[in-house]
Amino acid sequence: MPRAPSFLGAKLQTRKGAANSEVISAEDVDKNYMSKASPKIVEGSNAAMGTTTLVGGSKVVTNTRVTANTRIFLTSQADGGTPGWLRISARTPGTSFTISSSSGTDTSRLETNGSKRANASGIGHFEDNVIRPGSSFNKTVLWHEMAHHLEADSAAKAASNGYLLKRRKNEKVYSLRSLTGNRGYRSDEGAYDDNFINHYIGKVYRDKTTEVWSMGVQYLATPYDAAMMLAKDPEMAALMAGYLQADLTPAMKALQTIQDSAKDKAQEKRDQVKSEYEQALDKLAAGVEIVDDGWFGALDPIDQGNLLSRWGGLGDPEAKFIGSWGGYRAFTGKFKDKLSKRTKKGYAVVFTTMSGSFVNPDDNKRRFMPNSAPVHGDERFLKAFMRMASMRADSVYTVLYHIVGSESRIVEEANKLSGEQS
Repeated sequence: MPRAPSFLGAKLQTRKGAANSEVISAEDVDKNYMSKASPKIVEGSNAAMGTTTLVGGSKVVTNTRVTANTRIFLTSQADGGTPGWLRISARTPGTSFTISSSSGTDTSRLETNGSKRANASGIGHFEDNVIRPGSSFNKTVLWHEMAHHLEADSAAKAASNGYLLKRRKNEKVYSLRSLTGNRGYRSDEGAYDDNFINHYIGKVYRDKTTEVWSMGVQYLATPYDAAMMLAKDPEMAALMAGYLQADLTPAMKALQTIQDSAKDKAQEKRDQVKSEYEQALDKLAAGVEIVDDGWFGALDPIDQGNLLSRWGGLGDPEAKFIGSWGGYRAFTGKFKDKLSKRTKKGYAVVFTTMSGSFVNPDDNKRRFMPNSAPVHGDERFLKAFMRMASMRADSVYTVLYHIVGSESRIVEEANKLSGEQS
């Protein structure tokens, strides 16, 4: 079995068939990634940290220390105007760098698939590198998932695996449930035991992905957490500071070159998909006229209450009826989003051809509850949703659970239409 490099004097073995590059020595970690003393960052002119204010969504920051490969991390300290996502859009070595807000040309993207837990995928891929923020999205979650993509750098991945081997108490992998007492972890999630700030840092993956960088960068998301990491685990704080201030490795420079060469083509493809999607919404919404016909006001007060209730209806007692298109009844209010699982402002669609009352004609002690679905988007999207439901046997559920969230499926629905719609 091949031997891994010495790590703090201990001879460690890699798994059978593993490459020695999967871990690196403590000497190399200390030399290349660890600060030689507790990290101290000085602010001021041409310093490594500072603040500035965006003007018109951008700002050129003068700093003679910046290089073409300098890693620059940003976070908003005080929101103003309409806050957006921040990025470094340009670097002039030895002169300045430019901060821009809310660019639509980044190759990474944020998306949600309805999962409560955030996750990242496509690490190292030039186009499909994805961050899914989950149902509890905030800056800490964003920084954690973004930092997973640091392991696209083979040296960073090797260093994080070596760091785990250095810190673990023994070779045994424990369940995160037993280490933390948190039953929210799956039974198959395991980690090395050590005196990490958080047991999750020691999590073990079959593909050698780690939580070292993601958790370390997560702790940098707020001043309190950064200070806690520095106080409780100065070694990990030093690892973060050392790596983040280092120049890009050859592997990352190569990946950056690939990304740059493919970026224009990838953007062209995304623009085409977006154009087809916008045209599809226009086509689906055409001819759908929502008219305030007084349907809800004429409804039995008991059915009004049931329809807006939280136990089986729209879930917002304050929702407002805005009109009908055939048997489709549209409301505005605060409804639970299927994808993010959050309650937020939007529309809801109810389908029923009944009017006046929902009483069952065969049993006047029972009442019907029509099907309904939340619709989050603009009025055009609401109309397109109604059109798609009308094409699916008036099933708002089919549209909600099998079409919404997929631009390509919405385009497919639009392609089924021909001629003028009404």
